[in-house]
Amino acid sequence: MEVEDVVVVGNGTVSTAALQLLMERQVPVHYLSTGGRYLGGSLSARGGASSLRRAQYRAAEESEPGLRIARGVVTGKLLNQRALLRRFVYRHEGETDEITAVIRELEKISRWAAVSTDMEQLRGIEGHGAALYFSVFGRMLRPPWRFTGRNRRPPRDPVNALLSFGYTLLLVHATTAAALSGLDPCVGFLHPEHRGRPSVALDLMEPFRPVVVDRLLLALINQGMFSPEDFSSGGDDGGVRMAAEARRRYVVAFEQRLTTRSTTPEGQGGTYLLHLRYAARRMAQALVEETPYMPFVAPV
Repeated sequence: MEVEDVVVVGNGTVSTAALQLLMERQVPVHYLSTGGRYLGGSLSARGGASSLRRAQYRAAEESEPGLRIARGVVTGKLLNQRALLRRFVYRHEGETDEITAVIRELEKISRWAAVSTDMEQLRGIEGHGAALYFSVFGRMLRPPWRFTGRNRRPPRDPVNALLSFGYTLLLVHATTAAALSGLDPCVGFLHPEHRGRPSVALDLMEPFRPVVVDRLLLALINQGMFSPEDFSSGGDDGGVRMAAEARRRYVVAFEQRLTTRSTTPEGQGGTYLLHLRYAARRMAQALVEETPYMPFVAPV
């Protein structure tokens, strides 16, 4: 069995000898809090090509090169949110007028994102799309599950707890994909550099949130694989957390989702994990060649 990543949750430990072996084999180690928040990771010292790193740092400092990457990130995310909603409408006739209206709006603002000439405007488009998308997300859940909006740090209901944990696991793989492609994981474009945050990994994962995490959540909940009893609230922060056994079940399901195959509209096939790594390579190539970034777009 080939180990590609190691994830340590809560108070788990890894010995120095094991860390050294993992670094020699270029296997990243990522650390999450007990509540599932990404804390950081240990990567090998391989680094990336100097030409790529220089291009990445230049793009983070100059408006147009960074915008070329960020436009692709936002456009891909909006189109994949639209694809998930269209999939639901196709399978559920009736009572989907509000979702259909959101689909049309996401299509429209994805065109705005593709030609945006201002980073703050682009971030505003991304935020508007997220608000639209999550305004109808709860309509895709079967009772007794409810979702009234996105909240985090801490998540205050079971659906948000699942979303946050899933996004954290996706960030782990995006950080690894960025490092393997030679990118500096901490220097991003849509997400600016901030106190060691894996900003380019956050950029990289945006188009994959709907197709990996959100679709997985809908399947797990609507097929009865999780129940409200798998979650508990309490503590000083008022957050909701998954039970340890539920978290283990989710990790297994998440890894299975990553190994699900998908084919892009252009005909490129592979698992979602491979598509994430392909996307990292395309981002690196776009930086060096100063060309637009082509994100992963799921088939409708």
